[in-house]
Formats: sequence, C-alpha cells, structure tokens
Amino acid sequence: MIIWRPVLARHVSLDAVKRGDVDLLDILKLNALMDAQEAAKTAAERKAR
Repeated sequence: MIIWRPVLARHVSLDAVKRGDVDLLDILKLNALMDAQEAAKTAAERKAR
C-alpha cells in the first residue's frame, strides 16, 4: 500500500515508479506528506464544529 497510495492519489505515476524516476524514499516522503495533509484537514474540520 505504501506505493499505491501516492499513485492512486495521482501524486506520482505508476510509470515513474516503474522507470525508477521515483524511489522508495520519495514514496515514503509522499506518504508522510499525505498523512500530514489528512491530519491538518481533520483538525480544521474539528475546529470548525
């Protein structure tokens, strides 16, 4: 799932992963960024209530 999450979110293409343009470290960074974005969105939604 580590690789598929950024691919399915269209942050990176599967072709780029297959070609090696994106390595595992890039994928891990993208996942961390997506986690942070999700946490910020959740916090903002809770604050808005």
